[in-house]
Amino acid sequence: MDRLAAYLPSAPDSRMGHAKPNTGGLQAADVESLDNVPVCPQCHDRGWVSVAKTVGLGFEAVPCPACYERPKREVILGRCGIPQDMIEMCRLDTYRPQTPRQHQALADCRKWVNGQLPPVLLLVGPVGVGKSHLSLAVLGELADKGIYGHYTTSVGLFDRLKKAIGAGDFDDIWAWYCANGLLALSDLGTQHHTDFEQERLFELIDHRIETAFGPPVLLTVITSNLHPTDSGFDDRIASRLQNRRVVHRIEFDGPDMRRRLTPKAWGIGG
Repeated sequence: MDRLAAYLPSAPDSRMGHAKPNTGGLQAADVESLDNVPVCPQCHDRGWVSVAKTVGLGFEAVPCPACYERPKREVILGRCGIPQDMIEMCRLDTYRPQTPRQHQALADCRKWVNGQLPPVLLLVGPVGVGKSHLSLAVLGELADKGIYGHYTTSVGLFDRLKKAIGAGDFDDIWAWYCANGLLALSDLGTQHHTDFEQERLFELIDHRIETAFGPPVLLTVITSNLHPTDSGFDDRIASRLQNRRVVHRIEFDGPDMRRRLTPKAWGIGG
């Protein structure tokens, strides 16, 4: 029944829990292909998943957390590319909303990690209102479920891609970013806007939105200081990010909390 549920109209995807669009029910081709659907949504029955190396460039295989004993939360987050000084932010309970919109943002993030919203989460608003905190927090919540993800800034993404070009493994690295089951891309719009970066960024976002419902489902979290309608966005990217069937947008407001709150006031540290 778990396999079948993924093909039912408006049913949650049994693999990741995110709602699928209404496809009009089962088709003959769907029924015939059920036996070919992997049982495991993360490793596709291979028994391992690919994660970024903790040291150096490249990726390595680790046992699939969905098939084997679940690694500790700290182990998963340590493999996500999150800076050590930011790991304590990886909890929804440590976010302190200051405005009605921020309260709604927190509620929406709780729904998203439980599969009640579309698979692409877009967090937009001014600096210091908690976008990065919540993007890290949803990674932490999914780590509690044994799901590996990867966190990067848009600048960090292209630094890595440029190194991959020099190392001769660009195609493998690029394919990994496109197909990663859970990708958090922070500070969209802060890259250098070269033709290479604009084209690759469009390809990445276009692919992850067009194939978001899978199978397998591709979960994506994006933060930006820009609204999709702002002139700083590439028109093609802006168009993709306004696809409400796939993208759930959360708009933040409020003052810059970094200027007002100490780590203790955020519930982080002593």
